[in-house]
Amino acid sequence: MLLDEGSGANFHETNEWWIYSGELRRPLATSLRGACSCGWRGETSYPLSWEDVDRNAPHLYDTRQLKDEWARHIDDVEARAVPVPDVLVALLD
Repeated sequence: MLLDEGSGANFHETNEWWIYSGELRRPLATSLRGACSCGWRGETSYPLSWEDVDRNAPHLYDTRQLKDEWARHIDDVEARAVPVPDVLVALLD
């Protein structure tokens, strides 16, 4: 996610979805989608109900569906992972 702080070429990045509340001329998020630092993006966009978001504790908003989708992604990554050979592990140690 990007939060435009001005007219410059550099932008502050954040994955704090509640920043996009529409307040103070910020963009307004209407849905949430899972993401991973590896570049994976969830297939499903989940509607965001701002009426259910506690402005003083937005982290309490129910994001279980996003976390479940991300957990399935991690399970898939782990299932395709290849163990590092012991020789390489010894070199790294």
